[in-house]
Amino acid sequence: MLASLVLAATLTADLPPLPSQVNDVIESNCVRCHSGDKPKGGLDLEVVLEDGADADLEDWRKIQLVLNSGEMPPEGEKAPTPGDREQAISNLQHWVRQLLEARPEDPGTVGARRLSRSELRKTLRDLTDIEIDVNRHLPADPSSDGFDNQGGALSLSPMIVERLFRIAE
Repeated sequence: MLASLVLAATLTADLPPLPSQVNDVIESNCVRCHSGDKPKGGLDLEVVLEDGADADLEDWRKIQLVLNSGEMPPEGEKAPTPGDREQAISNLQHWVRQLLEARPEDPGTVGARRLSRSELRKTLRDLTDIEIDVNRHLPADPSSDGFDNQGGALSLSPMIVERLFRIAE
């Protein structure tokens, strides 16, 4: 657990901080309506600013979108000067790009892996010096591209898990 905390702290330390100019524009023009118990649009900018690089990137993209479109702040509310808005948009785009480059990619869903019948038989023989006929206990392995030991094709159903426990006994 300590290693995962150290890794998380290391990854966070490598992320660039939010440019102060962007922070200032959001603080002075947006936080008044987008904070507290009922933030407008369901976006609490105090939390987003506090989280900074650790905040959900989708929140930063929403901020970027409304600044680009001129949708926010609405008419009658305090707004940044056109120069400040353009600079904030540019700084935010550059910063989000840096975040995307610095964050590790999501590997997606990783399925459970198991050994093929042949691999299991050989592994058990090497570990225990006992020849076990796993073919008698397990169904035939599915073939993928002509191979029966492709990890992506080898499922790990409850029935197979139960039979693996029986082999282990």
